[in-house]
Amino acid sequence: MPAALSAVSSSVRRLDEAPRRSTDGPDGAQPADRRPEDGLDFERKSTLLVTGVSGYWGQRVVRQLEQNPRFDRILGIDYVDPLHPFERCEFIPIDLLNPLLSNLLQTEKVDTVCHLLFLPSRVYREELFKLNVLGTMRLLSACVRAGVSKVVLKSSTLVYGADPELPMYMQEERELSYGSQHQYVKDLVDIENFCDLFRRNHPEISCVVLRFPGVLGPSVETSLTHYLGRSLVPMVLGFDPLLQLIHEDDVVDALAHALNAPGVRGPFNVTADGALPLSRIIRLLGSTPLPVPSLALALSERLMRWFGVDFPDSPDTPFLQFPCTASNLAMHDGFRFHPTRDLREVLESFRSAADQDISSRRYEHAGNHRERLKVAIRSVRRKTL
Repeated sequence: MPAALSAVSSSVRRLDEAPRRSTDGPDGAQPADRRPEDGLDFERKSTLLVTGVSGYWGQRVVRQLEQNPRFDRILGIDYVDPLHPFERCEFIPIDLLNPLLSNLLQTEKVDTVCHLLFLPSRVYREELFKLNVLGTMRLLSACVRAGVSKVVLKSSTLVYGADPELPMYMQEERELSYGSQHQYVKDLVDIENFCDLFRRNHPEISCVVLRFPGVLGPSVETSLTHYLGRSLVPMVLGFDPLLQLIHEDDVVDALAHALNAPGVRGPFNVTADGALPLSRIIRLLGSTPLPVPSLALALSERLMRWFGVDFPDSPDTPFLQFPCTASNLAMHDGFRFHPTRDLREVLESFRSAADQDISSRRYEHAGNHRERLKVAIRSVRRKTL
């Protein structure tokens, strides 16, 4: 990853030289000992920008925050129009690589940003690297220029990797892994490493990254819901890793909490309490584990993709062999967030929804993702012509 790291370093240097919206006092002097969010008065109204409002998480987060009177205005950006209109959120069709993004944040006096505009892909595509990684860099650069006080990003515990040498219940300070064969995970690692440098170079901005494990629930559609929703669930022969999960509602609540909580910065693992072996999870969902050799599992995934069945955010085979468990102590003590459902309640919610007719809603979200992907790739290709 030398090219990506070089881009990260040069971008940080450019951010340090970027002109910023003034936060001086009346006499032109800088406030002493300025801390993150000193410029963000949690008693007054705030202007929020949410990226990715046409995606599943963006729609869920916006609808919850529209009920929060603290956010006087909510702006949303994405590549395509949202599936359903919002009550208060003003939609703006602009992408993260648009040079006018910085002007938008300054003109609208945005002080809080929730970044959810990530397009997953299992294999490397230059266009998606630009949208996910370089797009995040551009967004953070625009936040510096506009004087934004807080930025919240959604990530995954998959950034720790899966390896037999890794410890159990890894803390946030653990070095992230580039070992995944999954391009989306590599993009997240690049983004998180950039955010780490960004926090050190710009302590005046509170940058919060939330790392979630696998998400289940009655309406969310991910590779994990496809994987665990089968009657026969393939496992790697000879392996039974511990899994952590979180409910979809707790993901939305955690993102909303991060946007509202003062004095919070840094990465946080956000997981439901408890971990269970994969085979036990499969049985609790009423399915049957099907152990197969790792080579056969990898070949079956390739065969499915050859027939056009590609779940872009699906885990690598190593995540079905070795545990990737994250400590949630900082979530409870530092982030002060407590998921409403433990692991067994997450599983019960997912299993009870399996008997309901929610297929049309899931297909709707899947179709929207494909449309966003096509529009986003076309947008990048037009900019490079």
